[in-house]
Order: sequence, then structure tokens, then C-alpha cells
Amino acid sequence: NIFADWEAPSRRPPGRTRQVSIFPVAAGVAPRDAAIGPGRVRLLVRVASAPPQVLTQLAAHASVPRRANALQVITLPAGPEPVDLLSTLEENHQVEILSSTELLAGNNRRVGMEAGNVHRGCGLRIRFLPLLEGHGTVRLRVQPEIIATRSARVPARRMDTEVELVYGQSFLIMGLSSAAKWPVLAERLFALPPNSSGNRELVVIVT
Repeated sequence: NIFADWEAPSRRPPGRTRQVSIFPVAAGVAPRDAAIGPGRVRLLVRVASAPPQVLTQLAAHASVPRRANALQVITLPAGPEPVDLLSTLEENHQVEILSSTELLAGNNRRVGMEAGNVHRGCGLRIRFLPLLEGHGTVRLRVQPEIIATRSARVPARRMDTEVELVYGQSFLIMGLSSAAKWPVLAERLFALPPNSSGNRELVVIVT
């Protein structure tokens, strides 16, 4: 049952950004250029920062209204246009990629990644649970979470939702932080100088 409770988090010493694999990866997996292979789903998870107006533009491209300071998962349209738009925003440094993690998940098997120190007061954790539906589509349970203690000076946020995707389609996780709190997250999650962050927010791009 993909709605079963998540397993308890790993107690390994935390790293800055790492894959958290909750199942063994077998040999003979799908080719590297395949997002959805035989019994496998390959996810590219990119954690980035962007100005609020850029995130509003991306949400509008997906025909979804952006809710200020609300945690949202927004599916971008399938096809080359969103890919080209994201590439242009990266080239113009409007979207800055801070970390990139590739995850390989079996059907109905949990997998995830973490950034920062989730066991020491402030971190980002995202868990995924795919269900292959055939015809090149996958239903993906997504659980993004900002884990923060009161001393971290950032609000803890969490959601649990699902998206349906086709090969190569991307979605965005927005609202993990406000622009006002981004300097604190930038320092705690990625050891960035707090004064060099500018007016940006945390966003996760998953393909």
C-alpha cells in the first residue's frame, strides 16, 4: 500500500546532501537516459534558489496560481518548452542550482534525499514513492519537508501529495521557504554566505 506510513529515518551521521536509499539497487537497471525503465524510476532532484518573481513565472507557465508562502507541488507541462525555459533561467543565473542528486527507485519502493543537518536542527528532506501505471506513466507520492527546531529561526514545513508524470516530465516544489528566511536556509543547508543570497527562495526541480 503506497499510503502506508514512511519508515523511520536513518540514524547514520548526517551529510550535507545525500541519497537515502531504502531498498537495494539491483544490477541491470535501465539506461542512464531513461527516466522510467523496466520496474525502475530514475529521478533527478535539483535543489535551487530563485527570485520570487521567477517562481511566479514558472507557476504561471504551468497554469497554476502561486500561493504566497504556501508549500506547493506544481507539475510542469510535458514537452520541450518547460525544459528550455528552465535551461534559459539557469543560464541567466535566475535559477541557481545548489545541489543535484540522482535517485533510482523500484516500483512501490521508497527513496529520498536530504540536505543540511536534519538531525541537528535544520534540514531539507524529500521522500518519493513511485507506482508504475504502464503506458509510460508513473504516479509519484512526494513528501517534502523542512525540518527545523525553534533555534533554527526558520519555520518547519511539510506536505504529502501525489503527482502523475510521463517520461521526462518535471515538477517543482515551491514554498519551502520565504524570501525573508532564505539567507538562514542558505547558510544552514548549503553553507552559503548569508549576505550573498539576495532576494531568493528555495525551490526543488524534479525530473
